[in-house]
Amino acid sequence: MDVGDAADAAVRVLTEAGHDRRAYTLTGPEALTMDRVAAVLSATLGRRIAYRNPGVLAFLRHVHAAGHPLAVGLVMTGVYTAARLGLAAKVAPDLEQLIGRPATPFPVFAQDYAALWQRGPTAARGASAKG
Repeated sequence: MDVGDAADAAVRVLTEAGHDRRAYTLTGPEALTMDRVAAVLSATLGRRIAYRNPGVLAFLRHVHAAGHPLAVGLVMTGVYTAARLGLAAKVAPDLEQLIGRPATPFPVFAQDYAALWQRGPTAARGASAKG
């Protein structure tokens, strides 16, 4: 899901009436596999991006080796596991209804932020391609 779409939804929910005690499922316009994400990023960035499909323990080790605290690693592992098991493969209409327009497709999101990914993670910290 595009971060701008999520921000637009948050503004609506926080500033308009009628959202008390409501829960929304915010998704992009399509359910993406990690292989599809890698393919779109490869095409957008002009270089090969591969999804390695690690097991849960390998993923947790990687998160720990990257210096994240255990609590963050456990949350990331939970999100990763849900996606790996296909539990996140649902597309809901809530986001489009909240923002009043179609959600941004992943290829458009990738193109919008391609310059940040081209510069690398150090240069991208704190930067925004949209603003």
